[in-house]
Amino acid sequence: MPFNPTTSTILTEDCTLTYWHQGHSSQPLLILISGGNGVGKKYNGLFEHLSDTFHVCTYDRRQNGASQLVEGKNKFLNPAQQARDVVAIMRDLGYGEMCVFGNSGGAIIGFTLAVNYPQYLTDIVCHEAPTIALLPDAEDVSNWCQSTSAAYREDGPEAAWSIFKNMMTGYEGLSAEVKPSLDDLRNFWENEFVIFSTWCPDLRRIRSNGTSIAVAVGDASGDAYYARAVQEQQRILECPRYDLPGPHTGFVHFPGEFAKALKGVFGDLENGRVDSKTV
Repeated sequence: MPFNPTTSTILTEDCTLTYWHQGHSSQPLLILISGGNGVGKKYNGLFEHLSDTFHVCTYDRRQNGASQLVEGKNKFLNPAQQARDVVAIMRDLGYGEMCVFGNSGGAIIGFTLAVNYPQYLTDIVCHEAPTIALLPDAEDVSNWCQSTSAAYREDGPEAAWSIFKNMMTGYEGLSAEVKPSLDDLRNFWENEFVIFSTWCPDLRRIRSNGTSIAVAVGDASGDAYYARAVQEQQRILECPRYDLPGPHTGFVHFPGEFAKALKGVFGDLENGRVDSKTV
């Protein structure tokens, strides 16, 4: 189905959230949560490949893109509040449950959803959540994060991004992605980066509450810290782990392949065909 979404807004917790969706109310709802620089348009290429199976929805996370506070200055990211935003969108669409895919910081929010609101989740896939605290070399990676934050404070968002992108692997030969707006970049470095780099939901609670969950890694991500973190997540969750096409944002570069693989993951979870082994 060609990309032709309906755009809506909802006011929740002093923020007007802008979201867009495509599909039919008879289909299961799938909400796609973005990570850093928090705009949903990076998922637009997936809509035409997923909307035959799901009622697909994505959105600009609060303080990003078209989702801005009604008044006041931007605040530090609150993962629990971000999870409530997803629930609010689900309810606004008339659903009582949803499937969720989250990438990077969006997967951190996804984990938080699975901890706090498992009753609303049918299945969830968390792709390369940067849970640095779980890594054997957490101290080294944390020090790198601090140096990146320092570069932002001293020289601005472009300087910080030039350091950050050197940690991203698997992008050789791929076309450049659309650059975030300066406002979104500033919000990321001022209010989100440190939280996403330090927040680690209690994965043991996800395991104990029986949430249907899988973790995923990009097949081109190599040994990047956010890819290695997935191995630790699987060990704690005792859930299936999948390789999905491309690097950290493979859905931008290979939307058709990525959507096909993602539908396979949700199909496995829905049908209970997987065990705790790597797939």
